[in-house]
Amino acid sequence: MNTDGSHVKQLTHFKNEVLDPKISEDGRTIVFTVLGQLYLYHVDSGRLDTLRFKAPMDKKFSDPYYKELTKNATEIKVSPSGKELAFVVFGDIYVMDTKTHAVKRITYTPEPEKDLSWNPAREEIAFTTLKDGNWNIYKVDPVGDSLFVNATEFKFTRLTDTPFTDKNPVFSHDGKRIAYKTRQGTLWVMDANGENRRKIADFNDVLWISWSWDSKWLAFSRTALGWREDVYVVKVDSNMAPVNISDHPNDDYKPMWSYDGRRISFASRDEEGNLFIKYVILRKEDADKDAKYFKSLKDSLKSAPEVKIDFDDICSRIRTIYKFQGGYNYYTADKWGLNFLIQAEDLNSNDIWMTDLSGHRVKRITKGNVEPKMFFFSGKKIYYLTGEGEIFESDFEGNSKPMPFHLQILVHNGAFRKALFEELWWALNDGFYDPNFHGVNWKEMFKKYLPYARNAYENEDFYQFVRYMLGELNASHLGIWGSDDEFSEKSGVIGIVPAKTRKGIKVLHVIYNSPAYQAGIAKGDVLLKIDGVKLDTIKNYYSALIGKRKKKVKIVRIHEGKTDTLRVKAISYWKLRRMIYKEWVRANKQFVDSVSHHKLAYIHIRAMDMESVKEFKRELYAQRDRKGLVLDIRYNGGGSTHDIILNILRRTHYLYSVERGEKKKEYSSLFSWDKPVVLIINSNCYSDAEIFPAGFKQLKLGKVVGTPTFGAVIGTNNITLFDGITVFRVPSEGWYRLNGKSLELGPVQPDIYVENPPIYDNTTGDPQLKKAISVLMEEIR
Repeated sequence: MNTDGSHVKQLTHFKNEVLDPKISEDGRTIVFTVLGQLYLYHVDSGRLDTLRFKAPMDKKFSDPYYKELTKNATEIKVSPSGKELAFVVFGDIYVMDTKTHAVKRITYTPEPEKDLSWNPAREEIAFTTLKDGNWNIYKVDPVGDSLFVNATEFKFTRLTDTPFTDKNPVFSHDGKRIAYKTRQGTLWVMDANGENRRKIADFNDVLWISWSWDSKWLAFSRTALGWREDVYVVKVDSNMAPVNISDHPNDDYKPMWSYDGRRISFASRDEEGNLFIKYVILRKEDADKDAKYFKSLKDSLKSAPEVKIDFDDICSRIRTIYKFQGGYNYYTADKWGLNFLIQAEDLNSNDIWMTDLSGHRVKRITKGNVEPKMFFFSGKKIYYLTGEGEIFESDFEGNSKPMPFHLQILVHNGAFRKALFEELWWALNDGFYDPNFHGVNWKEMFKKYLPYARNAYENEDFYQFVRYMLGELNASHLGIWGSDDEFSEKSGVIGIVPAKTRKGIKVLHVIYNSPAYQAGIAKGDVLLKIDGVKLDTIKNYYSALIGKRKKKVKIVRIHEGKTDTLRVKAISYWKLRRMIYKEWVRANKQFVDSVSHHKLAYIHIRAMDMESVKEFKRELYAQRDRKGLVLDIRYNGGGSTHDIILNILRRTHYLYSVERGEKKKEYSSLFSWDKPVVLIINSNCYSDAEIFPAGFKQLKLGKVVGTPTFGAVIGTNNITLFDGITVFRVPSEGWYRLNGKSLELGPVQPDIYVENPPIYDNTTGDPQLKKAISVLMEEIR
């Protein structure tokens, strides 16, 4: 085409996407790829050549190959007897003797197994497997011995055989039945032999399941509103509808029955980062009973009593045991509901904490930021799985010791890649928010891309072919990534904008409050050496800072015509990015103050998270006397806090007070803004930073200035695949305007379109900001 965009001519006609095109300097040839195949297009003649070549691999690769497994376990479960611990690593089930740490491998399939559940009546495990091409539930028994670790053979029994997903089996305590979920999360129950399957509830979003100890009731949690879960109970052999027994705007999840049948405990988190352990008292007669009473029942019960529930006003009988700091974190209770473990982030560390029912005895079980995945009580011991996928055992005082495994398995690359591909394909098949897959035949995509993914040797090659498949959906919030634990160079930074000169590096700008700024480096200085490396001899000055992160470096410079030496501590790139951001916000605020003569407030919201909400409230309070607000969300990548900010902006005053001797009115609503506001958006607003301006416009809170948002709005979650290192995103929730139009691929449009030329990147006084100020100044006149 011409430089003005006219006379567009299509050069290729492939069915699949053309990717990574590169044109030669003389403009006569174009090279590109299509599904991994390299092509060369001759511009003059229009001839298309397939480029074929042989290239040696960078590293030796054999197939099959042996793989060492010492960590990256994805799941653990302790047997009811406490003698064995089952775990999953690289998609297979293993059982470890809890005393000797001897390990026995149970499954040998290339496809993954997961969702372990021990039969409380004997050493038997139910699990989910993908070996039949879709997720089904099996159980396995040891043959020749009551323990898996001593058995030489195992008997496998298939319990479900449906064309869709069956998962998350949970044995009843008498071992006679299994509760499980289908597809996204519909709750079913079947006999332990797989017969008499029956749907328990019509919900399709059940997450956590727990049997009562008399094996007659189920408690479960499901997302009742948005991200908020509630706890429900239902009697299995009845026609009763499930009853919500938490009914609270917190995220109430993972219910667990006490053996006495009188309480159900659960975790509860709010949007402020508070994480509670709570329990609900099931009988009215126990409403005034304390922890001492429930502890006394332990010695009087020889068997689990029949559960009786008084549903009338049951939510008033919810009690809080203790409050921690954390998000949607793991938690568990012991058999009697007297001791609890929770993953909390108190003391700036992600670890396991323990409390009793009274909440008076709180202990930290692990230290060192172990980032636990899951943990369980077993008698007087605690077993837990770290974020690194390593297994540990601890006593109640926090004395931990490792339960190491060192396994060597034979991996057939093609079978492994196929199984990994199947797992992620099914994750989207069950979880993608649009059941029509944006008009794409999802089953055909499996057939199309499987051969390429199966033949990939390197992880990154596999990820790339998966990305090709994801691209067919034309959807946001999709992705796949991982880590091979390979060495990567990490360069430090000092906080300057550099320019290459003959003598060295000229400083064009110094980031405010950066190490260079604090050391006195100034605009116009010329840096000659870093730790003895002459900067006039290297092309990239950052290479002189490799390995220098968090270290002081010796810099020789020319400053105002004189040469001197400085010591500067290099920092990480991500830390510098935050400094660059703060400098930009600071400059914008100063610009707004100057132009508006301090009449307007300026607030930028960096992300839709609680840290940004707290900063927003602080800024709003500090500038509460301004007459108008320039609210800027450009470059905001999203999150989940749109509703909090919208409620602050639409809250109106209802009463005011005046103290004796003063004339100033004080309004009761502390965080509110009922003065004029203008919102600035751009194409770098994503996800929740698009939901927010959509709500802002719907509520008619003010004018919106800038360019359309990106149009990428789907609620999502990340899962780790069975290899323990690959992370895959599953966008499961769509967002829609009140007229039914989706925000996905439907960007929010500004009321006043203003585009910023590239020259204004990371600078202030840009056209969008100027327009917002002028609109707002006109409103407050």
